[in-house]
Amino acid sequence: MTGIYVSHELSERLNIFCLILFCVSQAASCLVFFCFYKVPTSHEKLLRRYLLAVQVIAVAYDIHFDVLFLSHPIFPVHGGYCDGLLCFKELHGILVLMIGNIGVAIIMCLVRRHQTILLPYSPLKFEMRSIWSLHGIMGVVFSIPGASAVFIPVD
Repeated sequence: MTGIYVSHELSERLNIFCLILFCVSQAASCLVFFCFYKVPTSHEKLLRRYLLAVQVIAVAYDIHFDVLFLSHPIFPVHGGYCDGLLCFKELHGILVLMIGNIGVAIIMCLVRRHQTILLPYSPLKFEMRSIWSLHGIMGVVFSIPGASAVFIPVD
């Protein structure tokens, strides 16, 4: 089996590419935040909160992954390495936590939209207490993989 070598020039190009992706993503995020600011919605405040949560977590994910982590995949071996400031094996769980919380927010947006189109006395209509408990349960379930990666030591 031959070894994989990544030259210093290629590593620097990958770093520049990650930073370019970060700049493009942040420009798009600024546009989304501007739209959140300019288009007020008074009738769907809860849905707006979930969408804002998705965007804030996505920005935090971009900062963590593209700037502070700087991961470089190596495709023939299905692996990679990182050379950023926060390149510790325990911090991979933070990425999993962020992705899990984005999933919870997206699912809760779908649940909220589903609840708004139902008739008031439909058997599928949830009470607000049920929606908040569903949010809490899903938040815990989706956070278990990331929390286990952060708090359980693995060699």
